[in-house]
Amino acid sequence: MFSCASDKISYTIREMTLKHIHLPPLTNAVMVILFVLFVGVRLINLVDVINFGADAGRDFLVTWNMYTHRQVTLIGPPSQYTINGREFFFGPAPYYFILPALIVGKWDPIAVSYFLIFLNGVIFIATLILISRYIKERSTLYLFAACFIFTPAFVAYSQSYWNPYFMLPTAMLLVAFLMISKYRTKKPVWLYIVIGFLWGLGMQFHYAFLLAILVSIVWLLNSKKLSFQTVLYLFIGFVLGFLPILLFEIRNHFYNLNTLMLVFSRTNQTQDSFMWHFYYLIPLEPFMVLVGSFLFGRFVKSNLMKLALITIYCLVCLYGVVTLPRQPLSYLILKQLTTEIIQDKPKDFNILDQLTLGNRAMAMRYMLTSQGNAPMDVTAYPASKILYVYSIKPIAELVVTPVWELQSFVPLNKVSVKKVDSVLLYKIEK
Repeated sequence: MFSCASDKISYTIREMTLKHIHLPPLTNAVMVILFVLFVGVRLINLVDVINFGADAGRDFLVTWNMYTHRQVTLIGPPSQYTINGREFFFGPAPYYFILPALIVGKWDPIAVSYFLIFLNGVIFIATLILISRYIKERSTLYLFAACFIFTPAFVAYSQSYWNPYFMLPTAMLLVAFLMISKYRTKKPVWLYIVIGFLWGLGMQFHYAFLLAILVSIVWLLNSKKLSFQTVLYLFIGFVLGFLPILLFEIRNHFYNLNTLMLVFSRTNQTQDSFMWHFYYLIPLEPFMVLVGSFLFGRFVKSNLMKLALITIYCLVCLYGVVTLPRQPLSYLILKQLTTEIIQDKPKDFNILDQLTLGNRAMAMRYMLTSQGNAPMDVTAYPASKILYVYSIKPIAELVVTPVWELQSFVPLNKVSVKKVDSVLLYKIEK
């Protein structure tokens, strides 16, 4: 008798406990906690894991020159895809986004990483606030938040500078405004102008954002929100967001458009040289996370199971973030190498990267230039009197089959070396 009563009491307590297990509502306090988590996760080992490579160095140099020469540019970074010596140019938005951070940070590239983390964090919270008005299932919102806070790929996208990475926060905002367009009864004019503007802005960062635009159009068609008037507003917004490239096209005889026509006219050559890259999917990832979160909230019924799965996902991802390997040329090592060269006070010198094999050493080139110690031009290696080479390999191995930048210094006459952490910095003189 007592056993049956005990079992019944235990069952009742268990049922009541499971029934009342729930995630807290997204109050202001919870939003602050999520923002702190977002920023804190990205600060873990930041100086070791940020990727400040050749593309970042190239774009930072352009931004530096824009500021020092008071120039305005209508085009941004070039694409990796070329055909007949022609390449596509993205928009200049990345330059203008990072310029204030570089100025405030006295041209230290780490300032851009802090700025990107903060910018992504603010957009993440804004997106969460906007979609939480229309999604009542808390587990959907928390899984959506957990994915963007802890997923190692999303963490990397917001720690380092690269123009495709800007597509992620832009697509996040796009998802939020599409949610508003779906559920809000009265649709103000500005809503569709903003959506169109985000389309144009995303295309400035990378033309892969076209995938997000296509998904958005399907979304609007499915919601029966497209009319002649809304299409007009979307077009106006797109023109505003894509304006620099449109002006560049008009002023330069439609360079990008003619390059695109060349691609279509030479399909065999295009198919042979085109490669699919992972970052093309970045603009689709907020849509995929939202759909996955919806499915999770709908099909996982137990509150305890929801909480357990979200917790496990966060812990597994956090382990992945904590154990990320250090970059071959980390920010701290790059800074130390730069300091060594500046203290040497060289003249008529150039630099060679044989560590990451980005021979022209654009990251260090930016560091030196922004500190008033610019090396000679990337075309002037033969005219240089001093060449600094950084690598983990012995110099004897590097000169067996020397790259073009090293060719004019062989045979070696005078070589000195310093060890910075695990990297060897060679100074070669003619």
